[in-house]
Amino acid sequence: MMKIDGKTQVYGLLGHPVAYSLSPLIQNAAFQKLGINAVYVTFDVKNLEKAMAGVRGLNLRGVNITHPWKSKVIAFLDEITDIARTSGAVNTVLNKDGYLTGTNTDVTGLIHLFKKKNFQWKNKTVTVLGAGGAARAVITALKTIGAYPIVYNRQEDQHLSVAITRDFNCPCFPLESVSLTSDTVALINCTTVGMAPGVERIPLPASLLRKDLVVMDAVYSPVRTRLLMEAEKTGCTLVYGSEWLIAQGTDAFSFWTGKKPPESLMKKTLEDWMAQNARQLCH
Repeated sequence: MMKIDGKTQVYGLLGHPVAYSLSPLIQNAAFQKLGINAVYVTFDVKNLEKAMAGVRGLNLRGVNITHPWKSKVIAFLDEITDIARTSGAVNTVLNKDGYLTGTNTDVTGLIHLFKKKNFQWKNKTVTVLGAGGAARAVITALKTIGAYPIVYNRQEDQHLSVAITRDFNCPCFPLESVSLTSDTVALINCTTVGMAPGVERIPLPASLLRKDLVVMDAVYSPVRTRLLMEAEKTGCTLVYGSEWLIAQGTDAFSFWTGKKPPESLMKKTLEDWMAQNARQLCH
């Protein structure tokens, strides 16, 4: 049982909305397992400037940043890592005696995940669907490992497509014209298509899938999206969004504490919760 007292360190998630985040589940399990007197909570933030002043004023030891603040938070930090600068976004902040350092564990976690799975994608083409924050993290990770990303994004979000092309020098086409060239080794969905409650939706025609592809979905609610189910039927190699959630979460834990996180426990905690709440996640 978690004990809260006058020495408990506070960590949290800043964003809007954040009520359904699963980060408290995995981070609190890790703190408890390692005997760290700390708690992780969510903060629904509508005024970022006041929230970041609160991080300093209340001496929160670390925070995650989520939608819609990942880029805007940079203005309120003292320092950011090179990987955060490249991606143009911060999702993890360490507060050390009032000095705020930001990094992007969405990117580092994904790089570690790719390496763990031994994906040899140097000079290989990877198709990315979407051009928002998740896509920027994916593209940064892909370029870091030497892959060649091709992006497809909705025409109504043209400003995001322009920014992706400008910032990463990679081609971006309308999502409505998506195709998978013969040299494409992987497909990564960074749109919200297929997320609960719209679980029957799929971001591209299933007929485009091939059994030699790696298919990853950033969506983790539900765990098995329609895209992943269709990919499994085709014989593709699957990467679940929940795997990315754990990967970024373990990197954030290390960034804050300097300790090796109990990754297997964090993964089991997440899987158990999702299994128990599968019906709820689909409604």
